[in-house]
Amino acid sequence: MVILRELLILIILAVATSLAYIAIHPDFSWIAEPSLPTACELPNGVETRVFAALQRISPAFAQTFVGQEHVTFIDARTPHQYATSHIPGAINIPAEDAANLLSLQSLAIPVDQQIIVYCEGGSCERSEYLGKLLSNEVGCSQVSLLEGGWTAWGENQGPEEGEHLAAIR
Repeated sequence: MVILRELLILIILAVATSLAYIAIHPDFSWIAEPSLPTACELPNGVETRVFAALQRISPAFAQTFVGQEHVTFIDARTPHQYATSHIPGAINIPAEDAANLLSLQSLAIPVDQQIIVYCEGGSCERSEYLGKLLSNEVGCSQVSLLEGGWTAWGENQGPEEGEHLAAIR
């Protein structure tokens, strides 16, 4: 009987010690706070630091801003995609070249106005990357991301302009 009691005490102490170790050890993220990654990678290999999430705006709501002077749409897609079709008045700043383009003095980004950034949509990370650059590096105070990107814009029958429309007309 004494042996069973001592064995039970040893098992309880071992379990308690193990749980205490797991609770304080940083490699066990299911109990300890997980560490944030320091970088994420875009499909094209562009690295970005991790910043706070940006506000998202629905395509239907974003359509109310088309043509307004105090709102700037920025297309983070490739120049070819932009040339084919884009939101009327949008500026093309491809995410792949964004860091270099934003450092140019001639590229005037209105830091105190509403900016809506979009990319292709779906799992596209380009708008997120560019939006965070604009917010954290350039100092733009009102940056939003178009929820669902260009794909959702088309599904919501948002206005567009570009080469493919010129070919139709």
